Amino acid sequence: FLREITDIKPKNIEEDDLLKMEDAIDVALGNSPNSILMSFGTDFAEQAARRFQTKYRDQLKKQGVKLIIVTANEGLSHPNTDAWDNLTFSLESTVGDAKPGVYLGFHGKLVPADLVVKELYNGKEMNFRSKDDPEYVTSVGEHKRQVQQLVDKLGATLGHEILGRGTVLEYPVNVFRFN
Repeated sequence: FLREITDIKPKNIEEDDLLKMEDAIDVALGNSPNSILMSFGTDFAEQAARRFQTKYRDQLKKQGVKLIIVTANEGLSHPNTDAWDNLTFSLESTVGDAKPGVYLGFHGKLVPADLVVKELYNGKEMNFRSKDDPEYVTSVGEHKRQVQQLVDKLGATLGHEILGRGTVLEYPVNVFRFN
């Protein structure tokens, strides 16, 4: 069973687009699949995975189905695309030992929706990690340390502390906003 939704804009996903995706999931679940693969851009994969996990957790568990979101840093036409590797890995993961639920299949990792997080940009490519991955925890701690050093340096340069310690604000940049 294959269904393509082609009228979704790749960069600006809106509520209507998510509803179309959920309609496709509903149709797929009605056909009693072993697994469902969805493919779309990285910009909203983390949030979509959590949304789908929240909505479909019980149904996926009841039916014994894995919903795997496949995404890539580069499109299919790019000479260095990671799409084929991610798709192959995700297809192989459909028959693996993972429990029913929503996952992101990316760079050889099958990350549960409840734990998926977009890694801090490394200057080369974007990656997804599990928020309990020790390497991710270390990189977040290092990032926070670097930010605080910058705040301290600015404060010293200006002759006073411009922000109190611990007041550097962090916020999610990939959130759904209703238009």
